[in-house]
Formats: sequence, C-alpha cells, structure tokens
Amino acid sequence: MKILIMSLVLIISKLSFATVIEVNAIEKKVYYHPTPVLEISLIDLATDGGVLMLSLDYNSQLTNEESNNLKSLYADYKFQVVMAELLRPEFELSIPEINLKKELFFRQGQLGPYLNSQINLTQEQVQKLKLNQKIIRSLNFSVQSKVRYISQSVVESYNLAGQSCSDLKVTNVKDIIQNLSQLKRPLEIKYSETFESLKISIIAKCFDANPQIVESFSELMRVPLNTLSPVELKGEYFQPRSQEKVIDIKPLISVKL
Repeated sequence: MKILIMSLVLIISKLSFATVIEVNAIEKKVYYHPTPVLEISLIDLATDGGVLMLSLDYNSQLTNEESNNLKSLYADYKFQVVMAELLRPEFELSIPEINLKKELFFRQGQLGPYLNSQINLTQEQVQKLKLNQKIIRSLNFSVQSKVRYISQSVVESYNLAGQSCSDLKVTNVKDIIQNLSQLKRPLEIKYSETFESLKISIIAKCFDANPQIVESFSELMRVPLNTLSPVELKGEYFQPRSQEKVIDIKPLISVKL
C-alpha cells in the first residue's frame, strides 16, 4: 500500500496543472488559466561578465498538456481558458545569493503577462550562478493578475424543508397535475423561476411510474405513480453573471545555464 501511494505521488508530481479559477457544476465547465513558461538562460562573456536572459510566455505544448491533465480530473466537463490582465507591470527580481536586485517590466500579451528582459552580470555573479544552479531553479516568481469572465451563478435557491413527497397525496398522473397547480408559492421565494424549478424537482424526485403503453390522454391521467423518498427537494434560479477575480500566476521555470 505504501509503495502504491508513493507511486501515485510521483506520478502526480510530474503533472503540470493550470490555475483553476472556477469549477462550475451548473454548466459542467471548468474555467482556468494556463501556466506560462519562464525561460532563464545565461550568456557567459568571460572577463566581461555575462547576461541573464529572462523570457516569460505561453507554450502551446504545455497548455495542451495541462488541458489533458484537467480532463483526467474533471470528466464530462467542458473547459474554457480565461485571459489574465496585469495588475502591476513592475516586478522586482531579487537573487540575494549573487547580490542582485532588478526591476522588471511585464507587458500584456494576448493570453496573459509577457516578459523579455536582459540583465547584465559581473564575472563573479556569472560564476556563482554556474556553480550553483539551484539559485535560479528555486526562484520565487509570481505575477499577480486579474481575470474576468461570465459564468452561470445561483441567483436564488430554496429548499422545501419540513415536507415530504407523501404529503402531496398523489396516486396517479392526474393527482400530481392538480396538486402542483394548487401549490402555493412560498413567501421566501422571490423569483417565479425558482418556484417553477421547485415544481420540476418535485416531479423528478418524488414520483416514478412503471413502464407501460398508454393509448389515450385519459389513460395517461390514470397511470399510477410510485411515491419516492428523496433526500432533498430544491428549487434554483440561475443567471449568467460577470465574475472578476485576482490570481497569482506562478510560471514553470526552465533553466539553461
């Protein structure tokens, strides 16, 4: 068992996952932002020092890989990529091990933040980086951004508490039509859509019928119904609403020294 758990941890650790912004059960849709790649390379100019190259952008191969990984977690869901807007273009890169502090400036790309910078280094700084690559690989690099999108949200939800299906005293299809037409809308329900959703919930969860052939409307009205005992009777009203959230984008770091 221990070996199995360790194997699963190893497999999961190798997967790259995008930033999941919202898992919407109403739409069966996952809203997410893909992970950008921060490529860091070093040009050694010998006695003239060197240049640290930083490039932040989105890689289509990684984006596709992350999309497939999400599909393995959220089966039967749809997926929507959400663009990220920069909150602040400035970012201070700090590498205390080589006594480096540099202000970098992001630009807004089509999908999210974009960066292409060069930092001049001394010969001593270059040698320290080449001798200890962990300095670069362990960089704490994140970009605070804003995402905007539209998703279905619950406007109103109402639970029919204190009542059961048997309270409706339904024996056939005609009974349920009459009873639901006479059902009074609770004062707590604000929207008619919520009340209609509650009626649908009652029909779907409270009753079922044995399969049979019906040859007339009057015969349909006399079809006997079985009364069930659902866990919950609920009416819900949904509407598309504009969403706005702040996320921290943490890129995948690729080092070439």
